[in-house]
Amino acid sequence: MGGYISLAYLELFPEKIKALGLIHSTAFADSETKKQNRKKSIEFIKNNGSEPFLKTIIPDLYFDKIEENTNIETHLSVANQIKASTLIQYYNAMINRKDKSVILKNIHTPLLMIGGLHDLLIPIEQTMKEICYPNCSMISILKNSAHMGMIEEYEKTNKIILIK
Repeated sequence: MGGYISLAYLELFPEKIKALGLIHSTAFADSETKKQNRKKSIEFIKNNGSEPFLKTIIPDLYFDKIEENTNIETHLSVANQIKASTLIQYYNAMINRKDKSVILKNIHTPLLMIGGLHDLLIPIEQTMKEICYPNCSMISILKNSAHMGMIEEYEKTNKIILIK
């Protein structure tokens, strides 16, 4: 949710931001289809709890889904501590968030976007649309990542951020 928080901060305090980085994030609101899928997820969580739900979605955040992927195992062990009520609140917040793309259209600071080539949540095509909005923008596409490039390609992600 860091990207959404950053966009909200930029909207309120544009003079305090010297540059913005959106990593596996988007300024767009959810499509109607995505909202419906989130509502189905809420029902699944209510009926089955958070652990079975997380087992189904967390592997899809990663490009490398092999069984021994310690990143997925670690992610699951931490995420399984999240209460079902917290996940439901998170999904409702995502359903209700507003489109912030106008902020990118009016941004006067450099924008860096990093996306994963295999990201199912925020497809790279969506990121490519957004990168055209600001006057000064850069994009880096992680070729061996899905939605968790900051973990899957940790060193490359850090280099991108430090160089840009």
